[in-house]
Amino acid sequence: MLSPTSREILDNLQATRPYLDFGQVIDVKEFDPSATSIGSSKRIILVSCYSPRRRIVSEEYRDFLLIIQNSYLLSFVSDIASLAIYHQSHRTPELPAERLRGGFSAIAKKFAAEHMESIASSKVSRTMFLEAVQHIESNTRYVHDVVGSESNLNEKLTVFLRYAISFIRFHEVGHLSDVDHVFRNMILPDVNQFIDAIADHEFDKYDETTLRRELLSDVFSLNTCFAKFCSILSEETLKNFSECMIDILTALNALYAASEDAYRLNVDEAFQGSEIAAEFRHWRYRREYLQNYITGFVFDDGTLRCRAEDDIGVLTEHPEIFQTLFNINKIVDPLTDHENRLAQIFEKYLNSEDVFTILMQDFRVTRLLSD
Repeated sequence: MLSPTSREILDNLQATRPYLDFGQVIDVKEFDPSATSIGSSKRIILVSCYSPRRRIVSEEYRDFLLIIQNSYLLSFVSDIASLAIYHQSHRTPELPAERLRGGFSAIAKKFAAEHMESIASSKVSRTMFLEAVQHIESNTRYVHDVVGSESNLNEKLTVFLRYAISFIRFHEVGHLSDVDHVFRNMILPDVNQFIDAIADHEFDKYDETTLRRELLSDVFSLNTCFAKFCSILSEETLKNFSECMIDILTALNALYAASEDAYRLNVDEAFQGSEIAAEFRHWRYRREYLQNYITGFVFDDGTLRCRAEDDIGVLTEHPEIFQTLFNINKIVDPLTDHENRLAQIFEKYLNSEDVFTILMQDFRVTRLLSD
């Protein structure tokens, strides 16, 4: 009997599990794990889609692993990276540091508002969204035009997004139970030592198990990305891309938790979403370990050799700019009083859920990303 095709598997999942919600499916294909240390008996199927409602990026079944490459999430990475690249290359009064931080805050607010709106439409999420898009359109929309039109900046963004896609994909592949045991035995003692040193009475056995599992897949993904990109990037650029990606990924997941907490506090006290304190602890420790791992990784003849130099260059020489993304306790606070006042006026006349859904779609800049 012939094995079902990737498309047939997806069609069956969509028919039997409509709650998976893949949104707009762009492409379905098999993934060849030969570039990694995976010796998997399972098929690995990549689904490229665009779904504002979908957070989970993998589903493991008995015979296959489904990896969901969601361009909605990757567009958030693209927006943040574009601002960082522009700031790195155009250090002029056009985009001072304060405006850059405002741009990051607006992107974060827009993302949180869309996630809150996906839970249930509310005045709070609509006002947040309208305020954020005002700021983005007035202050940073031109950045995307510049980065898209200048070939050197566009190339940097393209390579960074390829790295981002690879990191997320290889992380999910790394969760397969038959990951190379040599790798696991080499990394596990260091991960265990890090976890054992965490002095946090709130950090329980479940947290430890979850963090250990995710860190092993993270390191697996980093090592695989190092091997994939070392032939085109210098050590400085490759480490910088890795550090920036970890910060953006941390911010993305923290924003999910923060927006669900904001929904509970401002809209529906009975809502049961992410446990924000546990989520923040997890990502704080995860980020700490991975940043240390990246800094301490030695590229040499015993591991990997990078290019001596490259024409791409670092994403930013000032990774501290990403700290603005972590200031999520103020996600509901106004960006400016003027923008907030206009947002409340607009919201009053756009409080129809159908009208607002159309408005959100019109303000999105869809970037369908692939290798």
